[in-house]
Parts: sequence; C-alpha cells; structure tokens
Amino acid sequence: MNDVLAPAGGWHTLILISCRRRSDPVRGAAQHHHGADGERTQTPRLMVALGIFIMSSSAKFLDAFAAIEKLLRKMSGADRQVAFYQLVDAAAQRSPGVRRHRDDLKEYADLRNAIIHERSDGRAIAEPHERVVFELQRLAVALANPPRVLPLFQKEVRSVEITDRISDVLAFFFPRNFSQVPVMSHGRLVGLLTTTTVSRWLAAQARHGLVDLTDHSVGDALKHIEHEGNWRVVARSALLADVLDAFDVAKAAGKRLDAVLVTHSGRPTEALIGIITIHDMPKILRSLSAPGRKTRAVRGDLPRR
Repeated sequence: MNDVLAPAGGWHTLILISCRRRSDPVRGAAQHHHGADGERTQTPRLMVALGIFIMSSSAKFLDAFAAIEKLLRKMSGADRQVAFYQLVDAAAQRSPGVRRHRDDLKEYADLRNAIIHERSDGRAIAEPHERVVFELQRLAVALANPPRVLPLFQKEVRSVEITDRISDVLAFFFPRNFSQVPVMSHGRLVGLLTTTTVSRWLAAQARHGLVDLTDHSVGDALKHIEHEGNWRVVARSALLADVLDAFDVAKAAGKRLDAVLVTHSGRPTEALIGIITIHDMPKILRSLSAPGRKTRAVRGDLPRR
C-alpha cells in the first residue's frame, strides 16, 4: 500500500489516500489518520478511493484575500508595513474598482482577522460560508481583470453630419426612438445632438413664428446645447468603472453626461465602434456588481472591533 499526503501548507485538511491494487484486501470501511490535535480520526473509504483533497472554506478565503492584498500593494506601491485599511484607501485613489468596494474590502479584512486568530486547540475561530468565499474570489478576479467597455458596448453607431438638414435628421431620429446621435464634421466627432437640444432649438425658433425645418442644419440646433461637455470619447480598452465615474462626476457637478462614445484609441477622429448612454446605467451596474458585505455569514464568532 502506498500512502500519499496532500501537499503541506496548500490544504487545510490532509487526507490520507490509500492507493491499492485490485488484489489488495479491503480492510474496514474507513482509513485512519491522526489529526492536527493528535486525535485518531477516520477518513471515509469513498473519499480515500477517489483521492479527494478537501480545502477548507477558510483556506480558500485566505488564498483569495492574499491575492487581493498583493494586487492592492502593487497598485499603491505600498510596502508590507502598511496596514490593510490604509492599503485599501491608497489603492482607491488609483482604482475606481477598489474605490467602489472600499467598505466591502475592509469588512473582508475583519473576517480575515477572525479566521487567522486561532483558539488554543488549533482550530480557526471562524469558518466563512462557501457563498462568502465565492463572493471574495469573484471580487479578486474583478479587481485583477476589471471589465472594459468592449465587447459589452460594441455596436454599430449611426452619426450625422453637422451640415445635414435638421428635417432629415429628425425623420431618422424619431422612428428609431433615438435620444441622441453623434455629430461629425470632416471626419471628426464634434458634438452630440440630443432630443433636449432639439427641443430647446425649436422653442427658440417658435418665438419667431413657424419654423421651416428644411432651412436649418444640425449645426444650427447644436448652438442651443444645454451645456458643454455632455459627451466624451474613450478608448476600447477603457474600464467600465471609469465610465461610471464619468457619469457620477458630471451628476455631482450638476451637469448631464448624455453619452460616452467609443473609438479604437479614444481619438475623436477615429471611427465610432460603441456608445454608452445614461440609459445603459443598469447594464453597467450589473457588469460591475460584486459581492456585497457578507462578513456576517460565518460559522463562528467575529471579534468586536
């Protein structure tokens, strides 16, 4: 009989595996080994026969946490002397993803501290539920490989020329239920025509009587834009979290960002390959969704802070 132990340090539970030839007798329903506390325990023969290595929830949690901590230190350039809370705050200055989950990360740190605090018998004081482990692992992946604007928002983007007649544009606009359309001039993105801008222009023209739409261009309507900066251009590699930040910053400033337009490298002279509007916020939030605060879902008692 050849006895094999799981690699030391990589697994929380060591399982003795019995590798028998067919001619070996079956001796009992279970194989015995000694646990960490010196007590003789049993490993079910089915697990022995299958050669299953079991990694505890706490071990998987600590692995994911260590990966996040390493990433945050790399982001912030902090050394090992910097405490985790301060590490999160420093990384949040550079990463919108970290900034978005700042509180969650700190609560996961509290759970980490509870897990690594051992009782006198050598057992972990708390074991996180599998759901908590999954959420942290998902957050670790999201922080290491944050979602980008493409391919999620890659699509054909229709645009109009600044010299086009406003009557032709409106005929194109409304049947398709568009609320905005990019405006080009000599191959360069120069503006975003929105239904709000058109309404403001029409209201201004109505003061002078009936409006002949065939006598006016898109450029005439653009002069009535509510405020400058209602659009911006990003590269296809831009982070979704940065796009979300752009909408939030505009809102905080009392302005409205109507659309983020996507080109290959973020230049307004390049072909449009995607568009993100304020109406896409739910889609962005779903893509950026990460674990909520699950640190209360543990088996064991969390020490009070």
